[in-house]
Amino acid sequence: MNENNFEMLVPVPFEGRDIETTVNFNLKKILTDNYLKLLNKYKKAILFNKGAKFKVPENIPCISTGYVTVILLYGVSDDSNGLNYRIDFYSSILPSGFYPLGDCPGGNQICVKESTGEIFFWWHESISDDKCFYFLSDSVDTFINGLIPDENDDNSDDVTQKIVPSGTWLNF
Repeated sequence: MNENNFEMLVPVPFEGRDIETTVNFNLKKILTDNYLKLLNKYKKAILFNKGAKFKVPENIPCISTGYVTVILLYGVSDDSNGLNYRIDFYSSILPSGFYPLGDCPGGNQICVKESTGEIFFWWHESISDDKCFYFLSDSVDTFINGLIPDENDDNSDDVTQKIVPSGTWLNF
């Protein structure tokens, strides 16, 4: 994993809201050691002050720019932006074997497929289940290395200003 490239995104720890205890998943079963090491460096979720985007290798109907925007990567913390909480939260929504890694605009997710380690974009408003996952990368390490700053991101000065009191990007 190229940490110098990752640092160009100006990653900052971002704490979620307090939660009740959640199920603890074996993160080593679904994530690489390199990725867990990166997450442990930040402890909390990782927010990108320069914005972050990833070039999609195939057409995704809800993406017109050719890039998936990544708002944040879930962390190893015990809060609402922690992996354990998010995996538990999405367990009844995502098909078995897919786990959320990060948040995209509109409630879409970056997911890892447990059986292969491949990274997918989950379009949560897809009209059919067979058209809701789109391949992004063969591994989380390749995905992280492919993230680039989003120069068109209007929140590049202080991304936390876009987050409303509910702790989300949605204003309700």
